[in-house]
Amino acid sequence: MKVSIRRAAALAAASIVLCVASSSSFAQQRKWGAVAYTSGAVNYYSRWNHNSESEAYAEAMRRCGERNAGRCEIQTFSGDNCLGLVSGMRGGNRYAYWTRNAGFQRTRQAAQNACTTQGYQPCNIRTIVCANGMH
Repeated sequence: MKVSIRRAAALAAASIVLCVASSSSFAQQRKWGAVAYTSGAVNYYSRWNHNSESEAYAEAMRRCGERNAGRCEIQTFSGDNCLGLVSGMRGGNRYAYWTRNAGFQRTRQAAQNACTTQGYQPCNIRTIVCANGMH
């Protein structure tokens, strides 16, 4: 089979376009989430399904800051990762603890285990949210 140089160049160019389109659509599929929370996780604000870390971060901090005079901590996560935020009492003080893991159920279990390991009583799971929107 004889292929002209012009046809070979056209096929190569088409292949490159397909590869670039595939990689850019893959990058667009990666979602980001964020959880902003106050001391002791009394209040928290979760955002998910954002196209960038900065977008998720800004939205969660904006929501938290509006109601809590800007006194918020934040954690971000992406892809198939989820974040679990737990709170509990120890020595008369309320504490917040977070854990990040792949998958909703694994994150739930890790959050509960972390809270118990830290010696908080009672352990309260405040939220579990995944970057892709599962919560």
